[in-house]
Amino acid sequence: MAKIWLLVVAALFWASGGMAAERIEVGGLAFAVPEGWRVLPPGSPMRKAELQAPGGGGVTFFHFGRQQGGTAEANIERWIRQFQEPPEVLQPRREVKRLGAIVVHHFRASGTYLSGMPGGPTTPQPGHSLVAAAIEGPEGNVFVRLVGPDAATLPLEAAFRRMIEDAAQTTR
Repeated sequence: MAKIWLLVVAALFWASGGMAAERIEVGGLAFAVPEGWRVLPPGSPMRKAELQAPGGGGVTFFHFGRQQGGTAEANIERWIRQFQEPPEVLQPRREVKRLGAIVVHHFRASGTYLSGMPGGPTTPQPGHSLVAAAIEGPEGNVFVRLVGPDAATLPLEAAFRRMIEDAAQTTR
């Protein structure tokens, strides 16, 4: 009898695609961590969650509360200024999607990323990309950023967008 139960559990596990994806919650949104990405402890009090993506890209989640942290557009303009190249050379890609009651602002730019705290010293990192989303969530805007070398970051954009859009679509 025990062998039958073990077979039933194994079959259910296999049919469901394996273990359930780990989830992190930020600002009233539940994000399923993509397979192969690791959850890390937040590196500062401003960060609500962090992930390590395959290939070295880092993902950070920010949420400051309702009507805090600036608008989606203000954050996108700040993200553009985090590159050495002017916007007309950088040619950032933007897209706005409404997913039920949630609006998601997708952003991507590649060039010389200027890492560092806003207003402080920066370190130019050529050949880097920023793939980000500003999500107008139920508890205020949530900002999610994937930063890293182009070769590591750009192949992860589809998984990043799925993670963002799935969280937005499953929110009531």
